[in-house]
Amino acid sequence: MSTTTEKQMTKNNIINMLPIIELFYSIQGEGIYAGQPSIFIRTSGCNLRCVFGHTRCDTPYSSFNPEKPSYSEDEALQKMKEIVNKHQKVKHLVITGGEPLLHHKALEEFLGRAFTIKDWIVTIETNGTQMPLNPLARNYKVSLYSISPKLSTSVAKDTTILSQEQIDNHNRSRINPKVLFNIVSTGVPYQMKFVYSGPECIDEIKEIYALMSKHVDMGDSAQLRWWMRNHPNNYTLLMPEGITKEDIDAACLETAEKALENGWGYSDRLHIRIWDTKRGV
Repeated sequence: MSTTTEKQMTKNNIINMLPIIELFYSIQGEGIYAGQPSIFIRTSGCNLRCVFGHTRCDTPYSSFNPEKPSYSEDEALQKMKEIVNKHQKVKHLVITGGEPLLHHKALEEFLGRAFTIKDWIVTIETNGTQMPLNPLARNYKVSLYSISPKLSTSVAKDTTILSQEQIDNHNRSRINPKVLFNIVSTGVPYQMKFVYSGPECIDEIKEIYALMSKHVDMGDSAQLRWWMRNHPNNYTLLMPEGITKEDIDAACLETAEKALENGWGYSDRLHIRIWDTKRGV
């Protein structure tokens, strides 16, 4: 085999590998599985640049300044085996980021290998701008899509943190109603988990749902019935904005009250309450 061919194969293998920057055992802090022991795999890279007020994304090392992979896939699988051997009852596997669906093919292949360890309950945490995994793929075994669309409160208000081009790119890309509709149409259970930053968020969430509904064939009675049963209103969670315990304490009451007013669920952020700003938990 020529040196050029070998180099190309090596390059392709690197491209197709899941860029894992963190792998740890902790509890799920958000959503319907909150409190469940889980193995978390964090991928590097994100297509959005969220800034809430003057606070950047709570994992800037996977978005603003994406780190290089810390684990090869083989190393990640070996560490997962070690965790399972020590904590045999763990059954939740959370794929988070960054935006893991940027690595669509690599993620499918990695999940296939992960299921050789045990039969996982897989949650994929996504911002809802990237197409879901192929439901016909052999290795497709996702149990929950945890979708966190980014509202206008995630857009930086000035250029002290981001350039105007970055701000515009984020604002233009943060909501994709067609992709959101495609994710909720996979048949995989899902939750719509929004950061609540103030009353303006409520109307914006409802507008997103109205835009999603435009992708329903209203002339198809079966699809219309499906949409009514699976409408995002039935799976919506509001979550207080913040990256410290103090932030969550200050915002949780209003967030819960707004959730109750709209018949939505409330999601706390247990990992922040317990470990504050500590990374890797």
